[in-house]
Amino acid sequence: MGLPKARVNISSGAVGREAIEQFIALTNENTVYLPRAITLADLDIAFRSFVRETHLQVVSPKTKKQIPVFFLTKEKWAEFSQTWEYTDEDGNIIMPFITILRSEAPKQGTNENIKYRIFQNKKYDYLKVPTNDNGVYCIDTYKIPQPTPVDLKYEVRIFTHFTDDLNVLNQVIQKTFAAGLSYTSVGGYFMPVKLGDIGDESTMNDYEGQRFYCQVFTMTVQGFLQDPNDFEVVKGVRRIIVNKNVEGA
Repeated sequence: MGLPKARVNISSGAVGREAIEQFIALTNENTVYLPRAITLADLDIAFRSFVRETHLQVVSPKTKKQIPVFFLTKEKWAEFSQTWEYTDEDGNIIMPFITILRSEAPKQGTNENIKYRIFQNKKYDYLKVPTNDNGVYCIDTYKIPQPTPVDLKYEVRIFTHFTDDLNVLNQVIQKTFAAGLSYTSVGGYFMPVKLGDIGDESTMNDYEGQRFYCQVFTMTVQGFLQDPNDFEVVKGVRRIIVNKNVEGA
């Protein structure tokens, strides 16, 4: 479920203007109180960061440099190689490198933590926010539906001339998924990444007269989607606070 990173307790015993001022002091003036949007593009970016910048950084034992990682779409290899950034003076692709490819269309989510427990599209109370409209006090209810679970499958490939590079990447992956899964952060929410099949495509023909190795690691992000257009703000009952002093009371 899309839950706030930190909950603010607005039931501190204060009422009226005091409660509003306390609540505002614990937030920032630009907040809209509701969760941010999460799209398929956000999941792609998060997984690319998972491989390139966080968990799967690999330094080649041969070059002593970090192996570059590239996110690909299903375009022809010939078209891709024409615009390849890492080429030598003769235009040959420089190895090693790692590629990421989303291998399948998005599938219905399998994350146990966000399976539907509420009727689909039904909105539930997410947060109650005190407001002050020209001296009229109330508490608005922010309602959101349960997020939409989705699974995205990716193929992570390493291309190299050296088995040492394969060994280093395999060691990193085994350590990363030692507990059976890992996590990637999407907009502040942690989503599971599960390791699937590990394959060897090293039987490919030689490239530019040189044999190279290729291993593929299948990984699945068990994520969810959030659409702010589905959020709703329900206005609460307005109450006017009147202070009345009665002489002799």
